[in-house]
Amino acid sequence: MSTSLVLLLLSAALAAPLTENLLETSTWRHSSDDLMAVFQEPPNNKEPQGVLLLFHGCTHNAEDWFELPAERIVVQEALERGLVCVALPSADRVGSRCWDLDVDDERVEKIMREFVQPTWPTLPLYAAGASSGGSFAAWLGNNAALNIKGLALYITPGLPDFLELTETYPRTAMIVMNEDHHSATIHRAETFIERLASQRVSGKVWTCSRKNLSPTFFKLHTPSWSPQLRATLLRNLHRAKLVNDKGFLLKNPRDLWDQHMELLQNTAEQLNTSTTDMDVESLREILNIAWGEHEMTGEHAGPVLDFLLRRTSRR
Repeated sequence: MSTSLVLLLLSAALAAPLTENLLETSTWRHSSDDLMAVFQEPPNNKEPQGVLLLFHGCTHNAEDWFELPAERIVVQEALERGLVCVALPSADRVGSRCWDLDVDDERVEKIMREFVQPTWPTLPLYAAGASSGGSFAAWLGNNAALNIKGLALYITPGLPDFLELTETYPRTAMIVMNEDHHSATIHRAETFIERLASQRVSGKVWTCSRKNLSPTFFKLHTPSWSPQLRATLLRNLHRAKLVNDKGFLLKNPRDLWDQHMELLQNTAEQLNTSTTDMDVESLREILNIAWGEHEMTGEHAGPVLDFLLRRTSRR
């Protein structure tokens, strides 16, 4: 793909402010070490019904659950259902930022013991995680002391076969992408759900297909972007022939992103505008979701949470 084509796309994205209105959060920090958690409680008119622990994927942070497009959809759906949302960071903050059982298991237990459980002692626990965070959440499901009631595992294959399931393993929702043929495949998700069924544990798989970059898609993921920005971006996508006549991406956006990061910076300078790292990450996530291979998604968030809460889905 030529530099000029990507320049056209990025120019549209940078031509207007991208920063969205972030969800208002609070932060808990341990008094003597680097442990912390970012959280938000339901609106005042909703009685808390549970606590949803959130575990990010590799290269991400706890704050991303309240700032990135797909993660925010999940959080907003959870808040609407009366769930307190508590996002935890992995110990690795300078490398891959993936979760490490040997290090993070003890850290998370300490956060639970010193913050979550004393703050909301009577509320049931649920957990959701993306990719590496999903694998860590699946591991926590085996912690009988935490007594987690439900798991939402995004783009993750579940627990490896050599780990036995406890008798109290929670009901589990698995959300995978149709084009993910190497990591969190549909087959692996279905196999894990079958394994749960053999232990009489409820489980269900939700799949996500590629998305066309339509006005509806952009409005869902970027509610604070102006209609003019969305329209301009869509026009430039078509003009640059980055999408077909139905609005589907023609190439994997990951194949071109790194080599054009410098171009992105130069474009911002040329347009006399500024962008934040979160603006860049939001655009990256939106394109990856549309490609539908391996990315956090807010699709099915409502029904997934209703499944964990044992409710009849409203959608």
